[in-house]
Amino acid sequence: MTIYPKPKWVSLSSGKLKINEPYAIAYPDEFLLLSEVLNWLGNWVKSVESDAHIVFKIDKSLKEEAYELKIDDTRISVVSRDYAGAVNALTTLVQLNECGVFPKLSLQDAPDIKIRGFLFDVSRDRIPTLATFKHLVDKLTLMKYNHLELYVEGYPIEIPGFPDLPYQTPISIEEYRELEVYCRSRAIDLVPNINTFGHMTKFLALPQYRNLAENESGFTMEGYPFPPSTLNPLDPASRKLVDKIVKGMASISESHHFNLNGDEPFELSKGKSEKACLANGIGNVYFDFVGKTIELLKDIGKTPMMWGDVIRNHPEIIDRIPKDVIVIDWGYDYDYDFELGAKRFKMANIKFMLAPGTSSWNSFTSRLLDMKASTDNAVKMAIQYDGLGVLMTDWGDFGHPQPFVFSMPGLVYAGAKAWNHESSTDLGDEWMDKFIYDKSNFKAAAMITELASYSQMEDVHVHNTTIAFSSWIFADPDRTHPLDFKWGIWSNAIAKRQLSQTSGTKILKLIDSTIETLSENNDQIAKEILLGAQLLKLSVNLMMMKNHDWDLLSETLELSTKLMETYPKIWMKRYRLGGLESSISRLEVLHNFLIKWRDL
Repeated sequence: MTIYPKPKWVSLSSGKLKINEPYAIAYPDEFLLLSEVLNWLGNWVKSVESDAHIVFKIDKSLKEEAYELKIDDTRISVVSRDYAGAVNALTTLVQLNECGVFPKLSLQDAPDIKIRGFLFDVSRDRIPTLATFKHLVDKLTLMKYNHLELYVEGYPIEIPGFPDLPYQTPISIEEYRELEVYCRSRAIDLVPNINTFGHMTKFLALPQYRNLAENESGFTMEGYPFPPSTLNPLDPASRKLVDKIVKGMASISESHHFNLNGDEPFELSKGKSEKACLANGIGNVYFDFVGKTIELLKDIGKTPMMWGDVIRNHPEIIDRIPKDVIVIDWGYDYDYDFELGAKRFKMANIKFMLAPGTSSWNSFTSRLLDMKASTDNAVKMAIQYDGLGVLMTDWGDFGHPQPFVFSMPGLVYAGAKAWNHESSTDLGDEWMDKFIYDKSNFKAAAMITELASYSQMEDVHVHNTTIAFSSWIFADPDRTHPLDFKWGIWSNAIAKRQLSQTSGTKILKLIDSTIETLSENNDQIAKEILLGAQLLKLSVNLMMMKNHDWDLLSETLELSTKLMETYPKIWMKRYRLGGLESSISRLEVLHNFLIKWRDL
């Protein structure tokens, strides 16, 4: 019997309880929303307690979200303090149910961490359909998450008050509200999230807002040019824009929380605010602007949430953080020091959350070592220093090419650890194949985990990415730039991030085994795993060709041609059309490099 997350205490008895559908279920009026989720268990009818097979009751002496479950010779009894506890019990029953047969047992369970959240990037080209969102929420519910944020920069969601933005198949206001209701019935808080200082690239690219940029010429990182991304905090028009964005997003949500983000203002002090930052300090200029956003959110009844990277780098402003703000410290690598931020926030009496990552982004198939270690560290420090929660993150840098199946191990691992930090480090492949990968007809979980280990075969660890992903990162997607210009940037970058022949050989052997196994499998999960493996192979092949003169041109060109055909098809199964053209542009660049190679 495997249950994820692992319950705190279970006592098994001999024998089984058999219940025939429809299940007669009794629940108090306070749990009316249960009617929206009980179908997950099977066919059912509402019943009075005396005639019910399954009875839900309230006991206010239990902790928040805790539940007690007893299965005996005649019925299933569920006791919880609140609705969330009842949903948590239901997800355990779903896992115990074998065609109406349940093991006899007594079970007591409660979470270790108050907020167990998931942040899902919907801003970098890939915007899921409503059906995909609901599918994700079902998985989150099963893992006993209670907090979901859709990370927004730009306008992947319709923003009230901004009817004229160049939306591309966005999440409509109606869809967002429908998703919020769906989440509420599953005891999940759908928290509005939109960036309001850095990561404003999409807004600053528009003619009407370009003058609000801190540095209108953009910035350079690792020798690569980026467009403007940070607002000028001294311009009153920046304040006006942010206030309008925040009020618009807040108006479509009933959540009591709001994540204003505020992270990575890369150009701050390097443009229009340079003199002010020299005079007052970067941290103070930053908080003078962000502090006004915090006050606005409090005025409209929201608890502000924000990233902690600027505070971490400028601890002199920590005393300016209001005590009702939730600060989120993030780190996505095995060696990130979550204790530094956790200890500092606790000493300052600031509420905080810690954010590890699925590590699926910048990798194609995820980085298993970094995912597990960052999660373990975050959970440990959140518990040790009385953190409010853990927020598992899943980003989509460079066009969001990684299929979502490669994010699921991180989702499962963080859910298990945040609920019960003493859970095994084993991901439970059989359980994942059944409940996460929809009863896939092959060993999907083991295959995904194996592919996620490729970063450990590389010569050196690279923070927040892998060496093999470099060929994708430096493929310039700007369609106005000549191919020779793109080739020059790419060639120089690849030369600085070389993959050795030994590492390349090991990784390709791993990839080819997966491709051979799945090449004839038409299962959707199989197709997505295959896509991730093929993207990784394309990238590794290109690096081997460029730096080691391997003769792989024919097979790599054939692979890129195939990917140009399959990438859009797999994309459209889960995501909207808007963003696809942008995402696939890097693949087009690499494909054109191969054609250039062939024609030399």
